[in-house]
Amino acid sequence: MLIRQEIRLWLIHIFYGLFFLFLIHRLFFPSFGMAERCMSYACYPFLKIHATLTHSLNAQAQDRKSVQELKLNLDVLQLEHDLLKGRLAQLEAQQIFLDQTKELVDFARRYLVEQKYLAKVLLCACSAQEDIIFIDGGSNFGLVKDDIVVYQQALIGRVIEVYPWYSKVALVTDQRCKIAVQLSALPENLSNEQAACGVCCGKNNKQLQLSFVPHFKPVVVGQVVISSGQGLVYPQGFELGVVQDVVTDLVSHKIQVQPMFDIEKVSYVYVLHKT
Repeated sequence: MLIRQEIRLWLIHIFYGLFFLFLIHRLFFPSFGMAERCMSYACYPFLKIHATLTHSLNAQAQDRKSVQELKLNLDVLQLEHDLLKGRLAQLEAQQIFLDQTKELVDFARRYLVEQKYLAKVLLCACSAQEDIIFIDGGSNFGLVKDDIVVYQQALIGRVIEVYPWYSKVALVTDQRCKIAVQLSALPENLSNEQAACGVCCGKNNKQLQLSFVPHFKPVVVGQVVISSGQGLVYPQGFELGVVQDVVTDLVSHKIQVQPMFDIEKVSYVYVLHKT
């Protein structure tokens, strides 16, 4: 037992002696020694892992930033595309106005375009029975029956019922809507006099059909359907949709039209007051 205590005591003295010599060596001979070398071997894997993880995280962050920038650029391009389409519709409508001065005068007399009411869409209900929306605005805001509802350059529908605080609007896809329209000019034939005319009829459940177009009038998929202003309700120069499919018989074309708007994505609309 005494021998073990003496051995332990000697080991303690040896440890402190070596530690003292190490301190003396570091004070008077500050050089790269074995301890630092061993420590470097132990630290190197951690440094390597840290660098690899940092590089990977930075690369992922850069990729996410690049994807976000591409999405933003895509949104900007889509917005510019929509604006150009709206501008094209305006130019085509202006050409029609120039060719049909009387239609322009009638439009100016019947509608006060400057007096627009911005209304929020409260509820949308499209089914096999009817296609309607309810908007935030009624007789207390000056709205009356047969006011026209538009979104950007697209014709949404007309007011069919007015209450004090809200109104009911029949969409152009509702079966109660019959709208005189004119197709945009074909690229090879820019004369509006040759453009096909017809009546756009709602079929409910977001479906729109163009009828009464003579079979000898050229119609192609992709043509824009624009209101012609004939009749007593709907103004001229607003888009309704795009020709999606054409079936021709011996008398006329039966044309399926893709509405210009997705009513589920429309939050606000403009109401144009009639004079």
